[in-house]
Amino acid sequence: MFNIFISSTCDGFKSYREEVRELITALGFNDIAMEKWGANPKPPVNVVKEALEESDIYVGIFAWKYGSLIKNEAVSYTHYEYRIARQLQIPRLVFMTDPNGTFPVRYMANNRGLINNLRAEIKGEITVAYFNTEIDLVRLLSTSLFQLVTSSRKFQNSNREEKAILKLRQLINADFVARRNEVEYHGDESGREWFIPEIARCNVGKYYIARDSVRREVADWLLRSQCPYLFLVGPSGIGKTNFLVMEFIHHIVSENKHGQSLLLPEAVLFLPLGSYEPKESFLDNLEGFINRSARLGISSETLENLIENRCVLLILDGLDEFVRNHGEEKYSSLFESLRKHIDPQSAKVIISCRDPIYKRLKTKGLFEDQRLETIDVPSLTLAEVRDDIKNRLGTNSPGYIAVTSNQALIRFARNPLLLEMMCRISRESWKRLVKAQTMGRLYDLWFEEIIATSAKPEEMMEDEFLEDTRTKVGKIAGLMLKGRSDLIAESELENQGLPLSRLQTLTRQPFGIFIKQTSEEWSFVHDSFREFSLAKTFATELTSKNYDLLANTSSFDYVGAETYSFLHDLLPTDQEFYRHIKKALNSTKDDKTAWNNITRNCFEAIGIIGEESAEPFIETAVKILCPTKGPYDQSLEDLASLKTKYNVVRCLERLHRSAPRPYYRHVLDKAWGKDPSWDCFGANAIRGFHKREPHPGFFPPMVYNLLQYTSDNFKQKEVSHCLLTLLEKQLPKQLDMDAKYLEINCTFALIRWLHKEHISRVKELLKTTPLSSSSKGNLFHALLRFKKPGIFDGCSNLFDGMELCWVFISQTMVLTNFVFQNVTFREYDESKLEGFPSSAFVGCKRV
Repeated sequence: MFNIFISSTCDGFKSYREEVRELITALGFNDIAMEKWGANPKPPVNVVKEALEESDIYVGIFAWKYGSLIKNEAVSYTHYEYRIARQLQIPRLVFMTDPNGTFPVRYMANNRGLINNLRAEIKGEITVAYFNTEIDLVRLLSTSLFQLVTSSRKFQNSNREEKAILKLRQLINADFVARRNEVEYHGDESGREWFIPEIARCNVGKYYIARDSVRREVADWLLRSQCPYLFLVGPSGIGKTNFLVMEFIHHIVSENKHGQSLLLPEAVLFLPLGSYEPKESFLDNLEGFINRSARLGISSETLENLIENRCVLLILDGLDEFVRNHGEEKYSSLFESLRKHIDPQSAKVIISCRDPIYKRLKTKGLFEDQRLETIDVPSLTLAEVRDDIKNRLGTNSPGYIAVTSNQALIRFARNPLLLEMMCRISRESWKRLVKAQTMGRLYDLWFEEIIATSAKPEEMMEDEFLEDTRTKVGKIAGLMLKGRSDLIAESELENQGLPLSRLQTLTRQPFGIFIKQTSEEWSFVHDSFREFSLAKTFATELTSKNYDLLANTSSFDYVGAETYSFLHDLLPTDQEFYRHIKKALNSTKDDKTAWNNITRNCFEAIGIIGEESAEPFIETAVKILCPTKGPYDQSLEDLASLKTKYNVVRCLERLHRSAPRPYYRHVLDKAWGKDPSWDCFGANAIRGFHKREPHPGFFPPMVYNLLQYTSDNFKQKEVSHCLLTLLEKQLPKQLDMDAKYLEINCTFALIRWLHKEHISRVKELLKTTPLSSSSKGNLFHALLRFKKPGIFDGCSNLFDGMELCWVFISQTMVLTNFVFQNVTFREYDESKLEGFPSSAFVGCKRV
């Protein structure tokens, strides 16, 4: 460890000395500073000389005060320290305030003769560097100190791992300092290493709201937990990368003082999973990123030794981006490669992930073979939002008044990224935003604000500029949707006539819609911007009757229910939505592809945003699924593909009165049951319509409102007849996968829609039609919903080989004679099937 002696006057330099000491500690060195000396019976000059004799490097910081004189001497302590360092031939780094700079006048001595002489003496002997602010000083010291240390014999005699750790720590700290210079002092990016490029999209600086509770939880895991993996989860823009890069890594390297090396890692290895290449090993990916980003030349062997010896903390940022780029099936290969280099008894790995992706992976059991802990990064509290705006803008500001009087603004501002943007808008903008009472309207105005702020004056004079810009933004969101990615390549934008060179105004920070993520790819600044753009495009196309994205996109890949929330705000009534969709379907019947795409997208949307007044859609859905012999309905039979039909069936399931309505609000509230019950249970349906290969799955579970579940639902008997007719007459003629998917979704919808008069038809269907195991399980649930004694008498053989997911079967059911034959129980819970004798299970599997 290198010992660094810090010399300066105290008056006016407290904050500077703190910054310097923090940097020295962060680099893994020992700061020899008077703040640490304490009481000592020896004379101060002796203490100073002994400290310098133990030091490897002298750092002098000089402003315009000569400092306190040594007793009975005509020289100050700072002057004496410099001379002793020179006498001992200690390498010296000296930094002086810029004579033409902005260092505060109050820290200048009345008689500057002594300090001027000292400054002249030093400049006559060595080369000095000049600074104005703490950031200037830290940036200069970081570079100079690293150059001096790496050229020393002590460093050259270090092993490869020690050299690598020092390089890593220096680059990370240089990145922190450069970012602070950007945010706090509006500096540029010149000289920045960009060791962690992801920090570019983070709001780091003096306005960052610290997450002390999260830091304590993570630190507790790091120091005490036996679990090797920690998942840091939260929604987009909540500050996961921000927390890891600026707050937590900085906390680790700053606090890693002598005596803590057994508790805290010596350095951090950061790997963004968005750029991970599954075809290569984990170690190759890590080596490539480290050397490509930082040009350090650290070998894979050295990295492997650092990991195995637990010298470093591994941070894998953006598992959701990895899953989005490569699919869930590649997740296992990622961890298989990672485990080859990780000792679960000693390793520590932090993985960040957006919570919807994390929950989906966890639901599918992909984490079951790993010991892990999870920490949620919460939204900002209302108090934190108010305090931040109050501190930055003042209680009399339009911003503070608006936020405290508008709940939509408060919800918007609880995301740190959006809060940062809000705090930089004009007084006039606040007047407009305060009128927005829904999130959709708020985002609508916010996009207008960004476009207006970014535009040139002559552009804003054009009547169509705003709408034209919105259209271009929507097209970019649509291209990302079709590519199933949050990124878009510049080359693709060029090919589509949407070069960002013409939209550069929308990439300026902080009022930007797009941000550059790689050398050739862009993304939306925040996921919610992309989701709003899709919702806005959806609503605009419906109302304008100019169908582009809706007609040419096979299925909307919504990241989450937030998109539908925006759509609900933009088209606030079901009647209005119904009217526009009816026109869209009537006007596109001559184009089969466009009609099917619009039908799928619109029905999927209405199934999520529809409320009680959405019930006219049920009649339209029945006409599409089971057209009569009328001329209009007959044309629907020719138009509607099987894929369209199984999407429409999913809509029907959600429009039943026993389903949560509107469904998007249910999803946003995360109102799922924790255990199987009559109110919440598993069932099989085709999910992932936006994927290249949809597949059956049972999550999220079906949630039932039992009070509204009766057979007098609107169109209950008609829909039940329609679904059974599809299964009885149409599906047996079909052999392709889409027909099988329609079969599964029909049986899924029948759990809600089966009419009591059609129970016998279900049993007959099971006898005469070969159904999939998923469909049999769904029909078992459909009959079970009636809670009728004897409904399963003599029917055990009809459900042979069915699949039941997250099943709940009450003991009140008369199933004593029922035998589960060759049944697969997924997410099996013994307590939900208790009371059945062992003879009731023959050849069953529990997964």
